[in-house]
Amino acid sequence: MKGKEVIRRYKEGQRNFVGENLREANLQAANLQNAVLNWANLQSANLYGANLTGADLQGANLAGATLRKANLEGATLDQTDLTDAEVTGRQLAQAASLDDAISPDGTRY
Repeated sequence: MKGKEVIRRYKEGQRNFVGENLREANLQAANLQNAVLNWANLQSANLYGANLTGADLQGANLAGATLRKANLEGATLDQTDLTDAEVTGRQLAQAASLDDAISPDGTRY
């Protein structure tokens, strides 16, 4: 699925994107507040400035994703792979949880 399709579906009221393949999707500045992205493949996706407030990203693959300026406040990032993701510690500190997630440097939380 491409980024434009996710944005369109979200605007139509869909919030469930569990397990979707969004590898390299362009979701720059997308509003995905409270979206359910469990186990989604977001590897190398562009989430620059995206609103992921309250989103459920448990088990998502965010390896190599661009998350600069993304809002992660209240997001669930348990078991998420953030290896080589462009994200700051300050952003991650706003997440609701990071249990067993892989940090950008490859260590586990």
